[in-house]
Amino acid sequence: MKQCNYFISKLCREGKIDQARKVFDEMSERDTCLWTTMISGYVKCGMVKEARKLFDRMDAEKNVIVWTAMVGGYIKLNQIDEAERLFYEMPVRNVVSWNTMIDGYARNGRTEQALDLFMRMPERNVVSWNTIITALAHSGRIEDAQRFFNKMRERDVVSWTTMVAGLS
Repeated sequence: MKQCNYFISKLCREGKIDQARKVFDEMSERDTCLWTTMISGYVKCGMVKEARKLFDRMDAEKNVIVWTAMVGGYIKLNQIDEAERLFYEMPVRNVVSWNTMIDGYARNGRTEQALDLFMRMPERNVVSWNTIITALAHSGRIEDAQRFFNKMRERDVVSWTTMVAGLS
């Protein structure tokens, strides 16, 4: 099964999604990893409708990776309400799923919702902080961005670049 998963993943990366699906459909057994690879492949190719069909009929356990892929797919299509609905349906969320939703709110001009979600996050990483600082800076809330920047325990080049750009 690992070899088939690798092959499907390779086909998806090459944009050969129809071939990947053919291989997927021909498999007699599919595990969570295989379903996730195929669904993520559809999302990466911008075929969120197809990804959703597969997601809805997935008979293996849906893991946080496949849920987050679907949320991210809807965000890319600017379908933030559907992304939000799926995010709140997720049985388990990790820092990546939280960051994905926060970034989705931010990219769709919903800074307050991004900030609210950030404040409710059970755990944050540097990406979480950078995402909210960028959202605040882009919405003209430079003082708030600076306040969050000052609260960061660790900063990276993105953190510094965002603040310099926001202050200039």
